[in-house]
Amino acid sequence: MNTLNYPYFGRENDENLKNAFENWRVVLLFGARQIGKTTMADKYFDSINVPKKKIIGQNKDVQKLLGDSSLSSINSLIGDAKFLFIDEAQYIPEIGTVLKLIYDTMPDVKVLATGSSAFGLASKTSEAMTGRKISLSVFSLSIREIVNNDIFDNVLFSASQILKYGAYPKILSTNDTARKQEMLIELADSYLYKDVLEFHGIRKAPVIAKLAQMLALQIGNQVSLSELAKSLEINKATVQNYIDVLIKSFIIFPLSSLSRNPRKELNKSMKYYFYDNGIRNAIIRNFSDLDIRNDVGAMWENFIVSEIYKRYTYDKKPFNIYHWRTYDQKEIDIVIEENGVLSAYECKYSSDSKEINKATSKLWDSLYPNTKIEIINKNNFVSYLK
Repeated sequence: MNTLNYPYFGRENDENLKNAFENWRVVLLFGARQIGKTTMADKYFDSINVPKKKIIGQNKDVQKLLGDSSLSSINSLIGDAKFLFIDEAQYIPEIGTVLKLIYDTMPDVKVLATGSSAFGLASKTSEAMTGRKISLSVFSLSIREIVNNDIFDNVLFSASQILKYGAYPKILSTNDTARKQEMLIELADSYLYKDVLEFHGIRKAPVIAKLAQMLALQIGNQVSLSELAKSLEINKATVQNYIDVLIKSFIIFPLSSLSRNPRKELNKSMKYYFYDNGIRNAIIRNFSDLDIRNDVGAMWENFIVSEIYKRYTYDKKPFNIYHWRTYDQKEIDIVIEENGVLSAYECKYSSDSKEINKATSKLWDSLYPNTKIEIINKNNFVSYLK
């Protein structure tokens, strides 16, 4: 039963989740807060026709009962259920041990657990559940999901909306632009000021917020830890630690550099992109129209990179994604490696952009023959993302 105050959008992971339980008894569902993972899990939970039970990890009674991670406590909680759904499982002490005991002693019980922080659920289950579980990631809606759900009238308008407001389910469900902005700012502030305080040893949320702002303004550019450290007045190790917090909170993801020719290509160049453009714009407090912005090219690049990342992840294809940069400043936005085959792409917002820099193209061709560079712009982007 749909108890949402907004429509349920069909997600690509609906089928992935169903298929996962055909081969695995424990499935972990990861994603940022309010990204739709609980809704997706509830939908699957409702379809299960066996004795089942749902528990909330934030429930103090549940935390207390499972605090000693004893088999008797687990048995008393599960009862005769054959399917257990644990929402926000990272709040349960020793959740890794709890899941391992269920897996090892209850072969007829399947478990679905969600977590909104890789610092929590992933870190607590990585060792205990090695070889015993599969993990799925949930992102804000992809352009493919938006098209499949007929959310907007045309795909180009869809892209413009994603560039400004992103694609969180609740954001897509309101036409009130002021309300969209309000919700996005609330979400971004919650990530940066509330959630990070739950991580042990993290007590400088304002510094992380400032770091996120700096990264948001450097989309598409090589990031220097030394420069960030100097601006934030902290050391490089702390900067890297805080970047890891942003990554494991599903706010940003890294793109390392492709380097097969050390004498020509930078091998330690790193860029960072946001999973959702709306969160990025909320962090810098800028929701201006695209035609008056000076960062629309960076927004387009972030959109394309994140969409490609979502597509390969949802399709469950093994892949590597890089950017490419040389010592003499030649660069390519995206390089995909799939089964050892490279594909290179430049992101150009303008539909008039049809040519690759000749010097860049010449050097790329000499290093990676038979691998052409293609431009992804407003006219053709759907063919690359569908």
